Amino acid sequence: MTFALSPLSTARSHAALPSCIFQAAANPVVPFLVEALRHADCAQYVDHLVVTARNHPAAQPAYLHALAAGNLPFLTVALCDFALHEFRFAASDMPALRFLIARVERPLHRQVLLRHLAQFAGHYRHGDLRRLRSLPMGLFRSSELSQAALGQRFRDALGSQATWTPLDGTDPVRWQEQHLHLLQAGSLAEALGAYALGTVMLDSIHLPFLLEGCARVALAPDACLLFHLHHALTEVRQVAYRQMAIDLASTAQGRFDLARGMHNALRLHQSFWEWLHKRAMSRLALLG
Repeated sequence: MTFALSPLSTARSHAALPSCIFQAAANPVVPFLVEALRHADCAQYVDHLVVTARNHPAAQPAYLHALAAGNLPFLTVALCDFALHEFRFAASDMPALRFLIARVERPLHRQVLLRHLAQFAGHYRHGDLRRLRSLPMGLFRSSELSQAALGQRFRDALGSQATWTPLDGTDPVRWQEQHLHLLQAGSLAEALGAYALGTVMLDSIHLPFLLEGCARVALAPDACLLFHLHHALTEVRQVAYRQMAIDLASTAQGRFDLARGMHNALRLHQSFWEWLHKRAMSRLALLG
């Protein structure tokens, strides 16, 4: 089956986003990485990219640190805002996976992507279910729910409304569109660098911050099941995506594209978290 995404309007996507996002293709760090590590084997090269991603500002955003520490003004309102906009951003994950499935050539790569896509729909293999038994007591029986339904459960628990309150004139849908654009604009290695290295590899860092923030507003564990699910499955996902990246790092062009896609995604995520942080702090002036 072939999946296709409708063409995105690049001009529209770029209109309200920081221009720094679109400079990653010319980022001197990318050719420097490729040249500095040209004698490294494929695994060493990809592991260096992973370390680079996890040391990027997108991996440790001030917003998530403030959320976990309870230092955002009107914390419950901030979580409602996060629930609305992060889930809109994350809504690009399923079409992103479908787009990658349509592009990969190796059966093992396709299996990894199909497994991840099935998890979004609430379908888990035997190995996944073993890992989900580590969830807090009483949550495991709910694990068949789709992740979209679990996201809605989280929003319902917060009492957030599905409305957009502009504080700076930015249309949040453009974050989602730009994320998809990163996967369409270049090679398969560039797309995988953006999704696997520049996105999935950050999940294990972000999720503990989110769970701490939820605990600060006394949300029931059942309401946060989505994050518990991701936390239980993120390690096996990262191992699988690391191997996919290694397989694509066998040529100089593949290495360059992996690094370029990763840096593009990291810049986009950094800008998104900075935007959320600015919204949260602006709310203090408006409501305080």
